[in-house]
Amino acid sequence: MTTHVRPPTTAPVSPRALVEHCFDPDGRADLATVYDVAAALGLEDQPVRLAVRRLVAAGAVEQTGRGRAGTLRLTADARLRGALDLAYWHVAVQQDEESAAWDGLWRLLAFSVPEHRRADRDALRSTLAYLGAVALTPGLYVSPHDLTVALDAELPGRDVHADLTTATSATVVHGGRSLAVQVHDLWPLDAVRAEYERLEREIGAWRARLAEVRAETSHAAPSSIPLAARIALHAALDRAVGPDPLLPPELLPPDWPGPRVRRAFRDTWAALDGGAPLSVIAR
Repeated sequence: MTTHVRPPTTAPVSPRALVEHCFDPDGRADLATVYDVAAALGLEDQPVRLAVRRLVAAGAVEQTGRGRAGTLRLTADARLRGALDLAYWHVAVQQDEESAAWDGLWRLLAFSVPEHRRADRDALRSTLAYLGAVALTPGLYVSPHDLTVALDAELPGRDVHADLTTATSATVVHGGRSLAVQVHDLWPLDAVRAEYERLEREIGAWRARLAEVRAETSHAAPSSIPLAARIALHAALDRAVGPDPLLPPELLPPDWPGPRVRRAFRDTWAALDGGAPLSVIAR
């Protein structure tokens, strides 16, 4: 019988997020495990089945077998998405360990894509925003990071550089003020801070809840419960790190919670034997 852990999450884990984070490093997930973890998180089977069907229809996963005897496997596209997300996480870890100093240069990316290629233009805009760049004007974006390699990876099959003009500068003035003093106005730091604070609360709550379960059972928690904790914490991590532009520390306020909370997450994740935190399907 599956133990219900009374999840302490401040934001419920969606059925899709549950399925996304049940895959092992080989890209495989047993549906029996998926449904056990769903029960531990208080999710009904039916919305989980619907999430699986939608992921299969979207080409993110392939299903073999039915019901609890079935197996899911990630497609090649989904595994590529996971590799890109892991690379992004490694950038965050390097910042936390102070092993990736900023060179002080702003990267400017300008483009003008004709109307008949609107889909390409929209994809470029959305991808730049996804990578943490912000628009100074409709066709001019800026980031402290070099995004050219990431753009190639995020937009495979497109000749991205044919549409771009790029430049670097130690000083960029926008609206009469240096970018360095406009960071809070240009990037959604308040929203990102709120998600990191939520993640920090969830880490503490899950630590307490897992200790409670172990005490109640007088032995290690059932395997579905640590997995439920990993999934809930990973979903909270995605909500925090996903929109985080990972600005260099010198551009952030001194009380910025990102490094502290990410270290707490890594410590908790290691205690849960979760391996590398990795989103394996596009967010």
